[in-house]
Amino acid sequence: MQFTNCRSIKSIAVLMLSLFLTCCTNKNPFWYQECDKCKGEGKIAVECIACDGMGEIEEECYICNGIGKVVCWSCSGQGREQCLNCFGEGRIECSFCYGKGKDQCIWCWGDGRSDCMFCNRTGMDSWGNTCTSCWGRGYESCSHCSGRGYVDCSQCGGRGYENCYYCDNTGYTECGLCFGEGRLACSLCNGDGVITKSCDECEGEGKVYKICVECNGKGCFRKPF
Repeated sequence: MQFTNCRSIKSIAVLMLSLFLTCCTNKNPFWYQECDKCKGEGKIAVECIACDGMGEIEEECYICNGIGKVVCWSCSGQGREQCLNCFGEGRIECSFCYGKGKDQCIWCWGDGRSDCMFCNRTGMDSWGNTCTSCWGRGYESCSHCSGRGYVDCSQCGGRGYENCYYCDNTGYTECGLCFGEGRLACSLCNGDGVITKSCDECEGEGKVYKICVECNGKGCFRKPF
């Protein structure tokens, strides 16, 4: 009888030790039941409201303020640039007279006078008298240049410059970067006006975790006895 009691006490001690070890090592002891709603996790994943479960959200581009375009840095939004051919003057130096506006007279070669046709540079007529055409000088003022020795440039009309053909005499040309629009596509949003970033609420997962209301976040229930 005493031996039987000893075995019973020993069995009870082993049972108590097993129970103790189970409580220490197992998340849910045998008298607890796992929550079916959260599967023992204590929290439930729900779709993120902020990003509609996408994990990303779109917001207005802070560079272009949602417009999608920024001011062209090359022309400062003007859509035009100073002509590089005339440097904004709208005209260029005449390539024929080099800006002088006059050419050497080809009839007198710049001398301003020509041989007298009546006395053949002698200053005397055929009777030995003073030539009445050149008054004895033997030459006359050049009728082509009025004695100046030069004439107005036939290329520029005596102005010394020509209209710039590159800018049509305006001094400006279309901006080669924005093609006259004055604006460029925003480099941050690529012209869309919005940028995409990871959702801060769900950290890009598309879902957030809430405490299970069934088990109050414990993940299990105490079994009724």
